Amino acid sequence: MRDKKRLRPRAITANSNPQSPIPQSAIPHPQSSSPIPHPSSLIPHPSSLIPNPSSLIPSPSPMFTVSRQIEFCYGHRLLGYAGKCRHLHGHNGRLVVVFEAAELDAHGMVVDFHEIKRQVGQWIDENLDHRMILARNDPAVAVLEKLGEPVYLMDESPTAENIAKLIFGIAAERGVPVAEVQLWETVNCCATYSPREPSMSADATPN
Repeated sequence: MRDKKRLRPRAITANSNPQSPIPQSAIPHPQSSSPIPHPSSLIPHPSSLIPNPSSLIPSPSPMFTVSRQIEFCYGHRLLGYAGKCRHLHGHNGRLVVVFEAAELDAHGMVVDFHEIKRQVGQWIDENLDHRMILARNDPAVAVLEKLGEPVYLMDESPTAENIAKLIFGIAAERGVPVAEVQLWETVNCCATYSPREPSMSADATPN
């Protein structure tokens, strides 16, 4: 009988596989020149997702603005007011009416100053100048009318604010591009009415 040789098992390595040897070039190795980015670097910062508030506010359109001053004298009183203005008294009022337009007319104007005087100044002269401006429910109305005194009646309290609003409405009804009305009761006290954001004008205080 022939002697049987003992077979020693061979260790299988990357370089020695009896079935399909794997070359070293086929084994992937990490590339030191291209590191894997940290996960946090792939997430955008929250601040980059929130738009700048200023970018959401539309830029205001350029506007042309003109104004005219109108002076008139009037009297009034404030019912239910605790101060001196609860009594009949008068003012030398100074009105500043502001007009604006994005484009000028054929004459290169926002509105003709003469047209402002005709549309707004004439109405004030005929209805408010040298008159008592009173609330419709004021008990003094009947007395003054009996005496023949000129009176202009308002549904609201005749404060400087409400008078400014009244004049704004009259100007708007007459088709002029009114933007703001200021009524100076005295040199120190002014009330402003505008349907837009409030301007830097001072608030009125009855005097």
